[in-house]
Amino acid sequence: GRPVFTSGGFAQPEAVIEYRNRVLSLSLGWLQSISHRSLEPVMFEALLALVALVQLVDDLLDWKDDWACRRPTYVTAFLREWTQPSRPSWDQLRAHANRLWRFLVDASRCRGEIVPLMLAGGVVWVMAMVILRLRLPE
Repeated sequence: GRPVFTSGGFAQPEAVIEYRNRVLSLSLGWLQSISHRSLEPVMFEALLALVALVQLVDDLLDWKDDWACRRPTYVTAFLREWTQPSRPSWDQLRAHANRLWRFLVDASRCRGEIVPLMLAGGVVWVMAMVILRLRLPE
């Protein structure tokens, strides 16, 4: 179900984001399975949000390689043609990072054991915001 890359980029950015999220969820589910450990759904979702933030930072750092190889990533989802990401891309990526961070904050209010994931997520979120500022200036 990998999204189709056309000459101008990915036609449906939302499909690319959903694909990335499914890949991360599948990978974490596989790790959970081989470790013979089970996680409560909210803990799994919190871990998934943290990993998605880390993946976003990775995607911000190597978006040119991802574009050249036509990889569906959080960044390439919003690119059109071979250009530096634009202000709308910046806004969409920031909104995505904010949603992941808010999930971690809200989940940690309900479950104390999620606090370490929320703190780690905060550090990664700050990294994402700094990279967005440096790579995608206003």
